[in-house]
Amino acid sequence: MKKDRVAYGVLIGVIVFLTVILFCFKISKNSLVYVQSSTVFESFNMMKEMKKAGEKELRDRANKVDSLYYLLNMPDTPDKEKLTMIFIEEKKQLEAFQQEFVNVESEKIRSRISSYAKDFADANGYELILASQPNVNILYGDNSLDVTKEFIDYINKKYEGGN
Repeated sequence: MKKDRVAYGVLIGVIVFLTVILFCFKISKNSLVYVQSSTVFESFNMMKEMKKAGEKELRDRANKVDSLYYLLNMPDTPDKEKLTMIFIEEKKQLEAFQQEFVNVESEKIRSRISSYAKDFADANGYELILASQPNVNILYGDNSLDVTKEFIDYINKKYEGGN
């Protein structure tokens, strides 16, 4: 009878111990998380600033091309052949500017996000941060692993000079 009580007590102790251990693991922070990369990119303040600057430059260049086009369509414009060549060259430069701006600025933004990702992982105890796009790279990710909003808040604060 006494052996049964001891065995019963040990069994209860083991069950309580395992329950506590499992509970602690359940509530512990994940070391593997993911962010939705397109959301991060679009929500990053640096991207918004560069987009505004690029749009202004693009607008100025597009206005120049539009003015040339307007002049070409005026019936009394002199030297249309020369003006046509200038128009074609300006249009090519506008297209080249657009492509170059997108490529160069996107790379700067991605580089900055990557450097902030390391700091974010260190600050939050993450061992791995995966980047996902809808229906790409990650077949399934539980919402509890999605730290997109926290990451955006962190990188924007860091970009604006916060710690």
